[in-house]
Amino acid sequence: MEGREKYMNKLTFFLKFYRTQEMRFFLLVFIFAFAGAILSCTLLIHSNNKEYYQTQMKKLETDQIMSENALEQGEITIFDTMEKVLTVFSLCSILIVIWGCTSILFFQNISMQKSHAMLRIFGMQKRDVFYRACMEGVSFGILGGMIGDAGGYFLFRHLSKKLCNIDVQVNIFSIEMLKVFLVVVVFLVLISFFGSFISGLVIYEKPIVVMLYGRKAEKGKEKTTYRFFACLEFVLLYLLASILFYQNRNYINIILLICSIVLFLLFAVFYLMFKRQTKRRYSEKKKLNKISGISYRFLCTRNRRDALLAATISVGAIIICFVLNIIFNSSGILRDSYRDNLGYSTMVQMDGISGNERIRDLLDEKGYFYTMGYSKWMNYSELKGITVDDSFSALVLESQTDGNKNFKVLEGSFAAENKFVALCNLELGTMSGIFGKDLLYVENIKDNQWLSLISYNIKINRKDWNLELDDTWSTIFLLDLSQSAEKDLISLLKDEPCSVETASQLTDMVIELFSEYLSVVAVVGVMLILVTGAFFYSMVRSDLLARKKELYLYQIYGASRRKAFWVVYLEYLMIAWIASFSVILVTMVLGDAVFSLMLKKHYPLSVPVVLVTSFVSTLFVLICCMAAQLMNFMGTKMEIIRDE
Repeated sequence: MEGREKYMNKLTFFLKFYRTQEMRFFLLVFIFAFAGAILSCTLLIHSNNKEYYQTQMKKLETDQIMSENALEQGEITIFDTMEKVLTVFSLCSILIVIWGCTSILFFQNISMQKSHAMLRIFGMQKRDVFYRACMEGVSFGILGGMIGDAGGYFLFRHLSKKLCNIDVQVNIFSIEMLKVFLVVVVFLVLISFFGSFISGLVIYEKPIVVMLYGRKAEKGKEKTTYRFFACLEFVLLYLLASILFYQNRNYINIILLICSIVLFLLFAVFYLMFKRQTKRRYSEKKKLNKISGISYRFLCTRNRRDALLAATISVGAIIICFVLNIIFNSSGILRDSYRDNLGYSTMVQMDGISGNERIRDLLDEKGYFYTMGYSKWMNYSELKGITVDDSFSALVLESQTDGNKNFKVLEGSFAAENKFVALCNLELGTMSGIFGKDLLYVENIKDNQWLSLISYNIKINRKDWNLELDDTWSTIFLLDLSQSAEKDLISLLKDEPCSVETASQLTDMVIELFSEYLSVVAVVGVMLILVTGAFFYSMVRSDLLARKKELYLYQIYGASRRKAFWVVYLEYLMIAWIASFSVILVTMVLGDAVFSLMLKKHYPLSVPVVLVTSFVSTLFVLICCMAAQLMNFMGTKMEIIRDE
């Protein structure tokens, strides 16, 4: 009974403590609610990806833009790819919420560490840190989860209907919403509890003189109990994410690997470069007559905190890079994917097989490399010994000057896809005489040809084709060209009796047809950017609040209020520049690898988009600093610095 009364007294004390910190409490609840709304909205979009796709498909089928067969093939190409992209975005949203909420709690507690020192002087113990973490876990986690889930649901409905023109019916009291609600609440409770408890332990285990006066503690004096709980939090969150995304659990490891590389790069920059500069700072006596010099000196003394801020900027900037590439470079992404999967980007086609020397000579004269062949839809009855009443597409290869491996067939053999193999009763590695001579069936064609400029069920060399070949066939030239080279080729052949079809034309058509569906992906990416920005703003505001007396000290020594603020602003801008440099390096080097590993596609990122993103990130940091300082100035009165 006595223990329960003591526990209730602790809760009463913390409730009274929060009454003195109402704005801080409501701000944290709002941040957790905002994070919960973004997380629930992202999870709802991911779980309803099939409904988005089917709605778009029904519209295309109703408008008779695509046949039912084409839509079925499109599900493999478009739906599966977008499913993977949305899975990646959902995992990113979880990671950002974990990182952002934990960092905000850390910065909030650091800004109040002198209050914690006074509480320790008056008898606060380690279990009190646990009680406080329980309160914050329940209040921030459950309150933020409930408000966030409601907001996320209505945000999901609004974005689907207004921005994407897709009306997806999900009842707020459905089983699906209950699952999302539980996932969001469990995540937020774990994050808020462990974030508060771990940051509280970090402060509690510091010597009081370190918290009050900023002195360095003796080596071996500081305890590191918090590391055990940090590992425990990671394991619990990892298990929860693995259960939630069981089918794509490998993506979790890939994303964690990417994040580890980003963090390693940033911490390496701050610890190696700035640690060396810190040693020089103590060994050299140099006048500080510029604001930038003061900012740089302070930057060299806050390695951990600055690396944490830089990592947050980097997360947002990397997501911006990927999202902007999807929004502004969708056509380029699809085009490069097309080239990688099919081996060509342009097809020149002419009716008949006679008279193709003119086209061939023009291509050779201008230095184009190509694969030349003949194409035709044939009946199975035209083959030797086959009586099936159906048709197939044949590709007979004449010559190659580009060495394209996608269309290379060994002499005396042929390749065929599954339907052709089944109807002709073929077995891989056996001989067949259906083409007029005995040939070896050596390769199974598995390419998805839904968006292919030319479709074929078999491919075979001209030398091995012993059936009829006349002007009922079409001559084709397949070339792998850049977009500018495509335009030059169209201009070269505009007066010739042939047609030129390009992957660019095809992908532009696909983007236009699926614009509403693709907008879903863009919206999710924009939401991730917004929540990252909100987290960074809150972290900057907490950090500036903790450095309030530092700013007053600059003014005591003669600096104007504007110059005092610019000392801090420049410090943050330096962080942003270093983070942006890291983002450029990581995004350009790893960006293509990420897409290749996750989507099995080759998506080179746009260099201008990455550079613009880095500039925008730096500008955003400056705006955040000014806005945060303005809010702090409006919310607090100027104080006189007293000797502590």
